[in-house]
Amino acid sequence: SQGGTVVSNGNGTFTYTPALNFNGSDSFTYDVSDGNGGTDTATVTITVSPVNDAPVANNNNASTTENMLLTTGNVLLNDTDVDGDILFVSGFDSVSAQGGTVVSNGNGTFNFTPALNFIGTDSFTYDVSDGNGGTDTGTVTIVVNGSSSTLTVNAGTDVTTTLFAWQSLMLDGSVSGQVGSLATAWSVVSGPGTVYFEDIADATSNIVFGAEGQFVLRYTATDSLGTTFDDVVITVDQPTVQISPTGDSITQADIYHQSYRRPLWFKLQTGGYDVDFVGSQQLNHNGPNPYSDFDLDHEGWWGLRAPGVGNRLITGLQLYTPDVVLLHIGHNDLRIDDVLENTLNSTAKLIAQYRADNPNVVILLAQLIPSTKSPRDVRIPPYNALIPGFAASQTTLASPVIVVDHFTGYDGAADNYDGVHPNSTTGEYKMAQAWYDALVDLFDPSDIYSFSSSPPTAAKPVTKPSDVATFVDGAAPSTELAEPNDSTETATFATFALQKRAAWLGDPAVQPDRLAKRNERQASNHELDPELVDAFLELELDHTRPFIS
Repeated sequence: SQGGTVVSNGNGTFTYTPALNFNGSDSFTYDVSDGNGGTDTATVTITVSPVNDAPVANNNNASTTENMLLTTGNVLLNDTDVDGDILFVSGFDSVSAQGGTVVSNGNGTFNFTPALNFIGTDSFTYDVSDGNGGTDTGTVTIVVNGSSSTLTVNAGTDVTTTLFAWQSLMLDGSVSGQVGSLATAWSVVSGPGTVYFEDIADATSNIVFGAEGQFVLRYTATDSLGTTFDDVVITVDQPTVQISPTGDSITQADIYHQSYRRPLWFKLQTGGYDVDFVGSQQLNHNGPNPYSDFDLDHEGWWGLRAPGVGNRLITGLQLYTPDVVLLHIGHNDLRIDDVLENTLNSTAKLIAQYRADNPNVVILLAQLIPSTKSPRDVRIPPYNALIPGFAASQTTLASPVIVVDHFTGYDGAADNYDGVHPNSTTGEYKMAQAWYDALVDLFDPSDIYSFSSSPPTAAKPVTKPSDVATFVDGAAPSTELAEPNDSTETATFATFALQKRAAWLGDPAVQPDRLAKRNERQASNHELDPELVDAFLELELDHTRPFIS
């Protein structure tokens, strides 16, 4: 009675098939006869139990224009389920039959971008589910028509380049032929990390990279007639940063002190930074450093003023080419000369020497640590006050001079072991922290430009680690001692003005022969000709202990 079909099998049994998708109670009657004219009628009642019925996915059609993004309608609207279940998309082709890209919007609609310059018929499939195990597959067919728009986008020429994290690359994209309004934007299609843009809408924006590797950048333009885009591949190599700790005895340290260079080295290693200390020597004053577990190279010279250090650079820069210089110089100069500008002039000559070797060198220039010894104790504060203006006058487009405050929060009595040189309990670590903070700022491209774009899976940024430790001053430190915790350091350190860094582009075409110099430096065992050293040596007259250079 409910529309099912009944077939007699001729042996007293019947084959019953319920009506399509029916469930509930059904029945049919049959007649029985004795062959002698006697008959009767009986009823067979059948209970049809419900089962889940698969949904039905009906195909969809759409059209778009060459190189233009299409958002489809809701493909679920014409899909059905006799059980009345709520349907949803459970899968889809992320790449269409003709190489287009498909992205689900999570609401039954899709964003479809045809392959670049493709014209013709394309399609992709999707799976629909009722949530109870029933599924079906539908097809979306899209006709991609030729564009009548004159909008043209060029993302530029593929590039392979060598850049440090703080150096910018200028994109060379363009857009033309727009009709009516125009909106543009760069995005990262793929790559190992984030890209930071000076202006994410500008076809020729300056950019910096948060990692090295191959990036695919897309420049998309939308006018009143539609959207088009173009991609460019940029391969970036971020080389090891060669850092030269440069200065006088405060940089070199004596044989009883590790110098700030060791805790700084460990901070950089723990932070995950790829650096190499460079310099023409590895010795401390009067002998080796009490530690050999870090990069010993440096350009610190006990007893020398800035001109004397410059003399060392004549030979030293034949062995290495620094990318970054940590320049703490002036204690000895200010002890002898009360004309502060003379020390600045000597410092300017050092900067010029480094730039002659590497036009893109970054100079981190220290405001000096305080001293309790006369006359430095009274000359250092006004000298430090001149440093910011001096740095601004020395900064160039390719080679910035960045001020690093080593004075604020540093106690010349408590943090020095002799009123001049940093001790191993606090002074060396305060200097290391000041340099480290400035270097981290330099290495962080997110400080340079405010717009950014990341691929679907970007590399995680390096985070600053915690440090621990104890140190005993006045003797060779134990090899088991480590760095002090940052929370014990009370000094505050100023960093450079971030907004200026947008202009510090550097010139990636000017790349010194690093490998040849490094091999020569290693072969030289980091020592200068003793006769040359003696010829240039300038003694610090008020130092009473004998020493070697």
